Amino acid sequence: MKISLKARNLPRLLFVWLLNVAVFSGLLDIQEFATTQTLLADLASDPGAGLPYAGLLTLVAVFNGAFPRPLKEHLVFWPAPRPGSRAFSHFMFKDSTIDRTSLQHRFDPLPTLPDEQNALWAGWLNQFEDDARVRPTYGLYLFARDWTVVAVVTLILAAPLALWFADDTTRALWYGAALLVQIAFARWLARVQGSQLVMSVMSCKASSLSR
Repeated sequence: MKISLKARNLPRLLFVWLLNVAVFSGLLDIQEFATTQTLLADLASDPGAGLPYAGLLTLVAVFNGAFPRPLKEHLVFWPAPRPGSRAFSHFMFKDSTIDRTSLQHRFDPLPTLPDEQNALWAGWLNQFEDDARVRPTYGLYLFARDWTVVAVVTLILAAPLALWFADDTTRALWYGAALLVQIAFARWLARVQGSQLVMSVMSCKASSLSR
């Protein structure tokens, strides 16, 4: 049975969330959870202490699962709505491995509207998602995209709590700033991998046409 890319990403997303919980707990001096390691050690010795964190983890997972895919993609690629929205107007000209002549000959005229570009490209993604040239990039893109959502939800939920409960307002503000940096990095990684995914899929499709 093939394991989906999203299932493969769950341990990495879990680590991201545990790291955020550890930082948040250390900020508020909650049971002196200064690192992820001490957090895991404490939960192993006293499982009951992990109930609040299990609740928070479930809440973030629900938020992440409830986010519609188009909304996640818009969060990453704004102002473009989807990764393939500029497949033929932008990305096709950014990768020399894409045989533009083959694509233009087979699909002339190529779509120009964002939704039509993404629709055609998404069909190719479904065709090549298991290709060795596409799958690693696709997996990393999905991870970074969901990491962006997790970081945004953490900012929404944890930053106000930090300001409310933390003894040191300055530390709470620095925590919020760190979350913003995390969001920026996760979004940047998702955009880079998403852009590479678009070009890799187009390159695979063009190669299949020229055989």
